[in-house]
Amino acid sequence: MKGYLQSKIPGNGIERCLYEFASTLPCLIPLIAEELVIHIEDLLPGLDNVANNVDKKLKPLDRHIAAFITARFRENIDPHLAALAEPKESSFLIGMLSLFAYMQWKLNNEDLYGLSSWVGSLLAPAINTYYSRSTRREIEDELPRVIRTGRLPELFELVDNAENRREDTEQYAVARFEYAKAEDEIQEIETGDMSDPETTAAAGAKVAAMTSVVISMCFVAVMIVAEVW
Repeated sequence: MKGYLQSKIPGNGIERCLYEFASTLPCLIPLIAEELVIHIEDLLPGLDNVANNVDKKLKPLDRHIAAFITARFRENIDPHLAALAEPKESSFLIGMLSLFAYMQWKLNNEDLYGLSSWVGSLLAPAINTYYSRSTRREIEDELPRVIRTGRLPELFELVDNAENRREDTEQYAVARFEYAKAEDEIQEIETGDMSDPETTAAAGAKVAAMTSVVISMCFVAVMIVAEVW
């Protein structure tokens, strides 16, 4: 218990001790107080029941709910808790979604239409972590349909698909490399030794090459801006 008290990671603290000591204590968060949630199987349905009557700007996960889950859900959720502890809001939101998705899958909860809509309305910061504007737009266009399924695992797969993340990162890295390469080539041309007779004789070719590189660099820069912004 001392370890729970000292830990600052969501899912621990005095709240964790409270739910560990009192196994029949309902989740004390005011949002679902009337639902009287005692068993972990009832937590997501309880949040789903109140989803249409709450301020959607509120997050359906705080320290009390995290502690309740950690104490009553007998599965390894350390990776999810680690994401919740990240200072970035996008990381917290992805951690919250991944945790709820995992719970819905493991606990065989029914479709959670209200909770899916609630969580989905909060995901803009997570979607905006993609570099590619076209990828962000594709996710945003697909989001309403996936929300209507009431399936949080599908929502998580849309927002944080591992393959999409890999491709997005790789494409951004390639774009940055091409841009840096173009800049280096221009710098090399601009600082070339024009006192060398051979260099002087080739000046026309260098000017042409520089013009070509400038055009290429501008094109790459425009593409990067178009994708990222």
